[in-house]
Amino acid sequence: MATQWNAIAAHVSVKLNRDNYLLWSSQLESVMESQELIQFIDGTFPAPSETIVKDGKSEVNPEFTVWKRSDRLSLSWIKATVSEPVLRQIVTSKSAFEAWNTLKKSFSSQSPLRIMLLRKELHFIQKGNMDMQTYLERIKFLADTLSAAGLDTTDGDLVQITMNGLPIEYESFVTLISTNSSNASITFSELFDLLLTQEKRLTMFKSARVDPHKSIQALPQVENQIAFNTFRGRGRGRGGFRGRQGGRFQGRGNRPHIQTQPPQNGDSNNNTGNGSHPRTIITCQYCGRKGHSARTCYDIPRAFSAMSLQESTGEYWYPDSGATNHIVNNDEMMHNKTTYDGSDNIMIGNG
Repeated sequence: MATQWNAIAAHVSVKLNRDNYLLWSSQLESVMESQELIQFIDGTFPAPSETIVKDGKSEVNPEFTVWKRSDRLSLSWIKATVSEPVLRQIVTSKSAFEAWNTLKKSFSSQSPLRIMLLRKELHFIQKGNMDMQTYLERIKFLADTLSAAGLDTTDGDLVQITMNGLPIEYESFVTLISTNSSNASITFSELFDLLLTQEKRLTMFKSARVDPHKSIQALPQVENQIAFNTFRGRGRGRGGFRGRQGGRFQGRGNRPHIQTQPPQNGDSNNNTGNGSHPRTIITCQYCGRKGHSARTCYDIPRAFSAMSLQESTGEYWYPDSGATNHIVNNDEMMHNKTTYDGSDNIMIGNG
């Protein structure tokens, strides 16, 4: 008896509930066959007569006594391997066959609504956050449950349903399976093993490379640093240019320092006496001074350098626009400001 109980405990690893009838029944049937008790649950060994007449007297049938002992053992195994809610359905069963048949009818004949929900879940299932093992086992369970209710799903349909529910990172795998003629007859079991292997490869690749999302998040910081360095280079970098009269101007973002040099080779505003025509003295279109053009006017960088640059506490940096003057309708927006006294009119969108 102890050996028989060890067999049932070792080979029936689950207790029957609403969702695992096929798994439970398959395990229990195997154990019953190994112990030569399967006939007590499939109805092929009905109970003999309880009594027999011998020498004109009624007495207990010894065959019934043997049958009853084996039947009660089979019934106890059934009751020991079901969950408590299921046990309530067979608590009044008098034989192993009666209990087995009750459970078979209860779990094999699903309600139309439950069948509809199971079919919908199977055909629209998505892997989502499930690991591959759980995803594939769920598909197999849904197919088996529908099969027990009389709705079989072909192996080809299971393969297609499985691939339809895979996320985008498996797209190359799906394309390979779909376009390779040698994979036209792939079975669900073969696909099961291939997908588990593919999941391991993807996990290995992800752990060996930088997360692309982190790289994208770091991109604005890199761009801001580039913009900041560009701004500093334009506002504080050294610069120099030579005027037409030999003057050399240098600046560092503040008011430029002017270094003058004497005219070279008699070059001056006066005639050199060599018969050449008098040199035309140009007038700056920006500051009105003579001797240089607006292109080389040192007042232009000086106007920009007069702006007070303060450390920004904002999250983002913006590139220098290159403008030397700005016009606003609200003087509180500027730190260093000068009222425009010209005759031109400018219309601003906000008033």
